[in-house]
Amino acid sequence: MSNIKENLKYLRAQRGINQSELAEALGIKRTALNAWEIGRASPRHETAKHIAAYFGVSPESLLFGSIKETNDASPGLGQGSPNNVQVLAITVDKDDNENIELVNVKAFAGYAMGYGDPEFIKELPKFRLPFLSTGTYRAFEIDGDSMLPIASGSIVIGQYTESLGYVKPGDTYIFITQNSGILFKRVARIDKDKIFLQSDNPLYYSYSLPLSEIREVWKTKLYMSYQLPDPGSAALRMDIA
Repeated sequence: MSNIKENLKYLRAQRGINQSELAEALGIKRTALNAWEIGRASPRHETAKHIAAYFGVSPESLLFGSIKETNDASPGLGQGSPNNVQVLAITVDKDDNENIELVNVKAFAGYAMGYGDPEFIKELPKFRLPFLSTGTYRAFEIDGDSMLPIASGSIVIGQYTESLGYVKPGDTYIFITQNSGILFKRVARIDKDKIFLQSDNPLYYSYSLPLSEIREVWKTKLYMSYQLPDPGSAALRMDIA
């Protein structure tokens, strides 16, 4: 039996957005979203996958799980000080060098729930980039167009940030959160108990996130993409004598 109506209302409330804002962000009709939330209809599978990706959960959890109960049962930074990020699980190669673990879209839901589980981290794909400076890095596959010109499918590599005190407005980060999944956003402002996040794509709304929900923070260092940047309207001109 589908549990999407409770999950949608819960996830939307945690994100702090109304039905119209969510419908616009997802590119769907508000009347359809309202029908799903009151249990009169259910989205098609492809639409459910799109919604799940937006919130950083799995389609199965969105449709059949109880996301609120799962999140309420998950320990994390919110139970302690919001200024210090938890001890991080890592892997190393045979020479004791730290790996870069890749969290692809399929692993988002599992990572968001098991971010501190060494066994889960050990099963992720791994690689190394020798030119990176000393530090701990992790790679995340980007899904969606909220951070264009960084295209969906790009791999963003972030450096582990030990304290929220190091997070600076204007910079981009990957946030692992208790209720909102994995977020790749630009920081607009930081208040005493919440952080304001914005997308580089102006079609998306900015919103706030309680600091107590943040479990891990990764500062963007570089990204890899199969798509070259779009030159836009800037055309190359050659003067021919």
